[in-house]
Amino acid sequence: MIPKVVILGSGISGLVTAHELARCSPAQITLVESSTRLGGVIRTLRPEFFEMEAAVDTLDGKNGSVLELCKDLELESYLAPRESALSHFFLKRNREIFPVGFSSEIFKNNTLTLAAKMRMLGEVMIPRRKDAMDESVGSFIRRRFGNLFFTQIVQPVIRGGMMADPDDLGVGEYFKRWVEAESRFGSLIRAVLSGKFPGTARMTAFSVRGGMDRLVAGFLKRLPEIHVLLNSRAVTVRKDQSWIAELEDGTRLSADAICLALPAHESSRVLDKNFSDLSRDLEKINYETVAVINLVFPAQGFPREFSKTGFFIPENGRESPFSSVKFCGHEETGAWIRMKVFIAEKFHREVFLLEDKALLGKVSRNLEEQWGFPKPFWAQVERYWKAIAQYPPGHRNLVREIDSRVQRHPGLFLAGNGYRGFGVPDCIERARETARRIADFLNRK
Repeated sequence: MIPKVVILGSGISGLVTAHELARCSPAQITLVESSTRLGGVIRTLRPEFFEMEAAVDTLDGKNGSVLELCKDLELESYLAPRESALSHFFLKRNREIFPVGFSSEIFKNNTLTLAAKMRMLGEVMIPRRKDAMDESVGSFIRRRFGNLFFTQIVQPVIRGGMMADPDDLGVGEYFKRWVEAESRFGSLIRAVLSGKFPGTARMTAFSVRGGMDRLVAGFLKRLPEIHVLLNSRAVTVRKDQSWIAELEDGTRLSADAICLALPAHESSRVLDKNFSDLSRDLEKINYETVAVINLVFPAQGFPREFSKTGFFIPENGRESPFSSVKFCGHEETGAWIRMKVFIAEKFHREVFLLEDKALLGKVSRNLEEQWGFPKPFWAQVERYWKAIAQYPPGHRNLVREIDSRVQRHPGLFLAGNGYRGFGVPDCIERARETARRIADFLNRK
């Protein structure tokens, strides 16, 4: 008898899990999606005569998984290499723009006060941490470089670029190379001066010509046998003789294995009362809510200082109506510039809760008056509720406990963001691993 597998969620994790499982198992696969479309945050907007990615606009090339997947989907020829926006952060102070980064360049401009620079240089005298306890990003930076560097650079950059408070993030989760450099060299400055500081290379990313939604079309082309249910919200997942997924419309799907390719809080919601311990642990994983405003400006007359790859972050983040601005590049003719504005509900709740028209008006006025931007030719607001997973100190211990609890329920699998890694490449890696484990489980039955 052909085994049955149900996958809840059709973001990149659900799609890759289905794709990989179809390659290594004869299973009958049902892909269940609560919305009206596949792809999750991968969505291409096509207003007027250009394309604009609603959320994810590049694919990080850090571990080769993106290239391998695009080769499988026969999309290699559509990939356009570009420098990752995460390679550059700029701090806006009044009308000046300062590049920020962990290099000697930071001592050559006026981004930092003299007192902050002097304290930073004293980092070589700070002893390395001897215990292996995880600490927050904020604690690590203050301990090694002092509070002035933290408040003048790190805090606004983390809030603007990652939409998080540095004291809420585990340094071992986000900046593992910093921890390794301290352990190996005793000082991050010594690590930089050695020329062997890991992670100093610029990151490569890829955009997809014709739109990121080519990925979704590529999956569908290669998954003709998969049963897809759209606009179908899962209500409960339980285990009887087999796994049962009950949908909002009353449909009951029976399966030998079930994969929850959902945000952790959604996986927690659907698991029935017999999974209370697992559900409680999944609910502990925090996700932040953000709004993304996609903007298109005429290139002619646009301020040149903002026409470069990277994130631009207002120094007075609490006074600004948004967290950061990202340059997304020119469209193909070069006549238009694409930008994104990010608004973290955590830091800008009053602005976030405005209706779209009022929100656009407030942000546009600020960009014109404080940044020198022209009026946008086109703009659209996208809101992502509990979408960005954030890992506090000790997160890996929580994930180990979740993995242990899942193993007590043969046939249950988790994929998606919120567990390990960040971004599309890590979601791809985890989804492939999950698909292989599902195939192994089915082979052993």
